[in-house]
Amino acid sequence: MEIKNRIINVLNNVLGREVTITQLLEGGIYSLGIHSLVFLKIVVGIEEEFDIMFDDNEINYEMFRTFEDFCDLIERKTKEGDYK
Repeated sequence: MEIKNRIINVLNNVLGREVTITQLLEGGIYSLGIHSLVFLKIVVGIEEEFDIMFDDNEINYEMFRTFEDFCDLIERKTKEGDYK
């Protein structure tokens, strides 16, 4: 649950509004109306929060297919030590 809460904190900071786990589980990250600039800000915020780095081929809207998939990706990267 900690990863989810940390992601939500990043989303809240980037979007400037409150996002809930329920909202993300029901509608996914796409439901937040994210455009390309905000998407990049979220990616950078996540990288900084978790001290990880996404490969160039990972940085696309598919990484946000579902909130669960995104959490799994971050968890996998932190376990693999895919740090900056």
